[in-house]
Amino acid sequence: YPILHSFIFDKLKAATDWIGDVNQQHPGHNMAAVVHPSLCPILILLSRLKPSVIGSDSSSSLDPFVFMPFVRQCATQNNQRIRVLASKALSGLVSNERLPAVLLYVASGLPCGKSVTSVSGCTCIGPVSFGMNKLIEVGKPHVASANAIHGILLQLCSLINVNCRNLTDDNKKDQLLGELFAVLVNCAWIGRVKSCLCPTLTAAYLELLAHMLDIARNCQTSNHLFILQRLLTELSSQCLGAWAQCQAGSTFFDPTLAELHRKATGFYFDCVLGSCPGAPDDGLSLKLNGDALNSLSLPGILEREISDIFCVRFEFCISNASHEVRLAALKGLLRFLKSIASKIIHIDHGDHIDNIVNWFNINLHPTLMRLLDVEDNPKCVCYILKIIFCWSCLQFLKSNEFYYQQSTGIDNMNLGSLSQLWDKLISIKETAKHIKTQEILICCMGVCVKKWTMLFRNLMQFNGAELIDSSIADKDEACTIIFNAIHYFVMQVKHCSSSSKPVNMRKAAADALVASGLLEEAVWVSSVISNNQMVTKVHERATCDDRTLMEQSNALNLYAIDILDSWFTCVALLEDEDVGLRQTLAMAVQKCVQPRGTVESDQTEAVPIQVEKVIELSFHFLSSIFGHWLPYIDCLLKWASVDPGSYPLGCGNLVRRVFDKEIDNHHEEKLLVCQICFFHLERLLGHKSVLKANEGIEESCMHAHSCTAIPSFLCKRRMEILDQTLSLINDLIKTETGANWIGGIGNHKDVFIPLYSSLLGLYALSHVKGKGQGQLDGETDQQSPLMAGIIALDEIISPLLRNPLIANMYLLVHQSYEKLLGIALDTSEYKKKVGHLAWEGFDPYFLLR
Repeated sequence: YPILHSFIFDKLKAATDWIGDVNQQHPGHNMAAVVHPSLCPILILLSRLKPSVIGSDSSSSLDPFVFMPFVRQCATQNNQRIRVLASKALSGLVSNERLPAVLLYVASGLPCGKSVTSVSGCTCIGPVSFGMNKLIEVGKPHVASANAIHGILLQLCSLINVNCRNLTDDNKKDQLLGELFAVLVNCAWIGRVKSCLCPTLTAAYLELLAHMLDIARNCQTSNHLFILQRLLTELSSQCLGAWAQCQAGSTFFDPTLAELHRKATGFYFDCVLGSCPGAPDDGLSLKLNGDALNSLSLPGILEREISDIFCVRFEFCISNASHEVRLAALKGLLRFLKSIASKIIHIDHGDHIDNIVNWFNINLHPTLMRLLDVEDNPKCVCYILKIIFCWSCLQFLKSNEFYYQQSTGIDNMNLGSLSQLWDKLISIKETAKHIKTQEILICCMGVCVKKWTMLFRNLMQFNGAELIDSSIADKDEACTIIFNAIHYFVMQVKHCSSSSKPVNMRKAAADALVASGLLEEAVWVSSVISNNQMVTKVHERATCDDRTLMEQSNALNLYAIDILDSWFTCVALLEDEDVGLRQTLAMAVQKCVQPRGTVESDQTEAVPIQVEKVIELSFHFLSSIFGHWLPYIDCLLKWASVDPGSYPLGCGNLVRRVFDKEIDNHHEEKLLVCQICFFHLERLLGHKSVLKANEGIEESCMHAHSCTAIPSFLCKRRMEILDQTLSLINDLIKTETGANWIGGIGNHKDVFIPLYSSLLGLYALSHVKGKGQGQLDGETDQQSPLMAGIIALDEIISPLLRNPLIANMYLLVHQSYEKLLGIALDTSEYKKKVGHLAWEGFDPYFLLR
């Protein structure tokens, strides 16, 4: 649009004609304070331009660079928003070829010297205060206002952060940084609060150095990294020190001063802690890379700063009256911890790292606990909890490093102190209204549960007396406290992983589950549980407060059930719709299910496998270690059973639900999990060791099962599933009477999934080896009700057999129960309904093949 170019040029020229026209005799009529109505729209339009890789012909009338003089003139505007818009507009006008010359040209407008009053030939017109309207005269012919200095710094920030950052040549970037630093170091008085009394100027100068340092860090090699870091550390530290001295005598609130201290705090922590600029400060997951760097590189010039001043600055910032300063300090600390977690596993013991870590080991956790008691700002509370979670994860991961042995964190807590922290987290959870705080709370509970599991194992394996303090009466009370905390956490994770919860809450549940270590506990607990103790029914058990139930064997069994519940919650999360959640959790589960020392476990980081395969491996893993335990069979039945209540057939409008794509946030994997559960159930129940346990034959799966308990147990579960199936079909027939479904009502997913699952359960529970043909022959107390139920099922299932999968599944159920009962149930009506629908070689576990 060539005409648009000239139009913008004319309007911009007219809008900037009066800027900088200072009337010395009548300063109140200075036209620089007037904003032309066309100026803001034009600057906003120009700010949308992207920098060109190559420069246009200088003689071209359409070169956007011709706008630069007018945009540069806006740097002196009294209106701060105009200066900000002008800095954004300038970056799009400067091509990569012109960038070096423009940078030096803009920077040349900064006044040099050591202070405002010591610059050669400089005098101040009036006292320089916190405002932006006072003038600083630099030499007789040139007057540089504070507004002009601020505008220059903003434009330099924009050119560095946008144009210079987007350069592809690291050497050219570093060269530009060196040339600009040579100019800025002569203007360092702007960044010193004792020399420059305008907080806005000082903040802009520090921000410019921060952008340059960030670019230098991202370059492969930079000759100016340490000098930039040294200067920024010195200036930001002086700012914090000056504020600490004068804060007590402050009688009024200056927002520009508060903003300066907020920025200075962030810059100081980024420099001293050496955190990576790309490290996230709001994520929950800790991704550790075993092939990453072996040391965290911090410049040796900062060792004195760390050892002498850092602790004082840290205490001052995190206990500051301004929540913005506290938040900036907490963010900087969190970025540092995440830099460690993402870059290294083993840290070289350099002096600078040892100074930081040693101080953190002794003081960080007590300081955070003290802050948590008094902090009232929700964002600060959230970041304190994030730091507790991140630091605790690092402590557990590095528990073998010598400088972690004297830590005062969660990993070294006894039962009494851990109980106090747990109660504090519960209290915050009950009052927290912000969703991010609720998310990180469940993660903090996870690291506490990791310590709970360690205490519980010590109590079970050893006496554990050294872990019990004076506030705990005896071992049984300690066991009850630990068990209740673990059970509460398992229920909370299950609640937070519900498909109705936001995706970030489900991610937090997954992170908490991995951090808790409950998945890894399956191996140990499976080796110590037995079938000698009665276990409360899983779906009826509440938190156990009765100490009589806390005998060691029953405590282990109840603990094992919570471990299994955690695994099933993990499987449910592996079916989540969020790709990142599934993949991250699948990688963590792979480490648990694959044997240590195998090639697969060693290559877990490099070769992730499909999530569906991880789900299958999880059940294979659980069956291999819990197959001898009778309650595990009950858990499989509970997991495999599809609750008909989750499919509201009674709502009456199944047609509408066909097109409802927001029923839940999970993939439709319910049938896959159901088939996996019943497959393992059939394999475990069909093992010959079940009926030969008393003969002393080697048992590979269910060697500890009571043979007398198996028949009654199976009969009870068969009748429960059969009654559920009959009730489901009866309700369906009543609801859908008169509706004509193409292909039959059995093809609707809300009918097919629960019905097929129930039939598959009946089929799996009919395969128990032992008595052969007619296994229940003569056992009339079990035979009669079962036979009556199968006959009742024959009479009402006919409308649903138009679905070939249901028909073939029902055919297998019918044949298997004929064999189980030892009675021929075939009738001419049955053969007429089902006989022609039979598929040769039909596999009821078709999703697993």
